[in-house]
Amino acid sequence: MFALLALLACASTPDCQDLWYLDFDDDGYGGEMAVEACVAPAGFVANDLDCDDTDSLTFPGGDEVDNGLDDDCSGIVDDLDWSGKQTT
Repeated sequence: MFALLALLACASTPDCQDLWYLDFDDDGYGGEMAVEACVAPAGFVANDLDCDDTDSLTFPGGDEVDNGLDDDCSGIVDDLDWSGKQTT
C-alpha cells in the first residue's frame, strides 16, 4: 500500500526520480526490490547493497563468521585467516 502511494506521489512530481530499496531484514541495507518515490516508504532504504536481505546479520561490513556464508557481503565465503580474524 505504501509503495503504491509513493509511486502515485512520484508520478505527480515529474522531477522526482529517487529509487528506494526494500530492507526486508531491517539491517539498513536494501535488496533488489525497488520503488520510485520522492520520499522513502516505510521499510525502504536508499541502497541495494545487501547480499542476503533475509538475514539481518548479513550485510556489507558485517562480522564474518566461519559458517559457510558470506556474512559481510565481500563476495568471499568465510574470508577468515587461521586466527579467526577477517582477512578483507
